[in-house]
Amino acid sequence: MTKICALLLAYTAIVLFSASILGAQSAPTLKPAFSGAIAVAGSVARGIHEVSVYDLSYPTEVKLGTSKSVDENGKFVVVVKPPLITGHRIVAVDGSGAKSEAIVVAAPPAGPNVQPKARP
Repeated sequence: MTKICALLLAYTAIVLFSASILGAQSAPTLKPAFSGAIAVAGSVARGIHEVSVYDLSYPTEVKLGTSKSVDENGKFVVVVKPPLITGHRIVAVDGSGAKSEAIVVAAPPAGPNVQPKARP
């Protein structure tokens, strides 16, 4: 009976460990996104070839764009239409159906106020 319990415990540990690794690798991630942007970047597990970005801030999810160009490291860029809106929540969904954590679109970062030089 003790051997059976030990084997069952070992099996359970292996299954839980495997599930945590697979789960950590399967969900897409998004980089920070800013209002007015027309592209969203992120990463997915290797072997995924398609990623779509959705806006969750409407009564139903709105697809903003899809990319079928994922590099060998899982990096992607999705061109979105319309441009992103401050405060909206967006997610990435890969070709296997795995969904990223939602991120909130931020206001564009403040930059230097550079005025063009006047020509004589």
